[in-house]
Order: sequence, then C-alpha cells, then structure tokens
Amino acid sequence: MRTILAFMVVLTLTGCAGSGSGGGSGSLTPINWFGGGASARPETLAPRGGFPVAVDRRPLIEKITAVAVERTPYGIIVRATGLSPTLGYFDAGLVPVAAPRRGEMAFEFRARPPGRAMPTGTAYARQITAGAFIPGERLHGIRTIRVIGTTNSRTARR
Repeated sequence: MRTILAFMVVLTLTGCAGSGSGGGSGSLTPINWFGGGASARPETLAPRGGFPVAVDRRPLIEKITAVAVERTPYGIIVRATGLSPTLGYFDAGLVPVAAPRRGEMAFEFRARPPGRAMPTGTAYARQITAGAFIPGERLHGIRTIRVIGTTNSRTARR
C-alpha cells in the first residue's frame, strides 16, 4: 500500500513540472523547492497603466433618515438608513467619497434599483440600511461622518 501511495505522489509532483508558463515554473514543481528555476521576468496580471478606478453606478438613495456611529475595539461602524423611491432596492452600500471639509469623512449611500417597475409602497417598507467599518487608523483627525443621499445628507459626530 505504501509503495502505491509513494508512486502516486511522485506521479502527481512530476505532473506539476510542466505547469505554469516557461515550463517548470509552478510552485509545486520539485525543481523550484530549493531555489532553482527562477524565471527571467515575473508575470503580473495588472495592466501597464495600473488598475482603473472603479465607478459605482448604483444610484444614490433618495433620502437619508438616520445615521449612527457605533464604536468597536478596532474602529467604528457607520450605519445609515434611507428611503428608496420605490420598493425593491437592494445591494445597498456606503461608498467613500472625498470630504469637502477637513476633519470630515463622507459617504454616498447607494443601492441597486429593482429590475422591473415596482410600486411605491409605504415609507416603512422602502427603508433600507447599509453600514461600513472604518478601522481606527483611518479615524485620526476625523470628527464628523457625513452620509449623502439625493435630496439630503445627515451627519454624525464622534
């Protein structure tokens, strides 16, 4: 039984010798275990000009109704509640944006609209909540947290 197991391990590792580009550059290749087989040029998946900045295409929530800041041992949690224009909004999130004032951190409250027409519904049914964690290192000098919607914004002081 041990002989069969050892034979299978050797076959598996030998199969790894041809993986990767450049023949034998895989991390499981026995040739690379002791420093041999260094490639001439490292490969990267990043585009030459750097990574593009992601643009969040979700629309802003119509109205911000509440903002709360909760302390944790490692930072704070910002929780915001808003009203969507109709029922069915989902995938809500607080997206950081450049703050207009020193000592302020700002977020846009964004959510994805439903894929089809939905009724307006009651204000209670249209409430949606999102949150964001901010580590303690990023809070130095921050006194105000602002959450921005389409028609208004709300602030919370630390």
